[in-house]
Amino acid sequence: MRDEGESDISSLILPHSSFVLEIAVADDGSVLSPYRVLDLTGDNGWLCGQILGDLGADVVKVEPPGRGDESRRIGPFRAGSRPLESGALHLYLDEGKLGITLDRQTPSGRELFRRLVAQSLIVVESADGRRGAGVD
Repeated sequence: MRDEGESDISSLILPHSSFVLEIAVADDGSVLSPYRVLDLTGDNGWLCGQILGDLGADVVKVEPPGRGDESRRIGPFRAGSRPLESGALHLYLDEGKLGITLDRQTPSGRELFRRLVAQSLIVVESADGRRGAGVD
């Protein structure tokens, strides 16, 4: 039994890893609330960021400049609203996420990207091995 205001601590051992991650469960039950996730996913990874956000993580979705994420262009769209802001799939999958438009081809974009990676416990990408995010 725990006192009010005290968090439960549980250990999560990740498969094939040699470290233990201590996870504090917040009073509201959100397991990942103290952690930031950088979401770099495309269509085959959209749901992962949403699930991590549902578990309480602070999820930052990185979108390409000019066009945003592909999920923004998938309808149906809310009547009378701008299509890139009202696609049903985008509204569902990106609910609760913070968003940033970032051009990693520019020096300032690369620097901001490096800072975001350094501030994140988890970086999620869905690129194949040939065109990874360049987090290394």
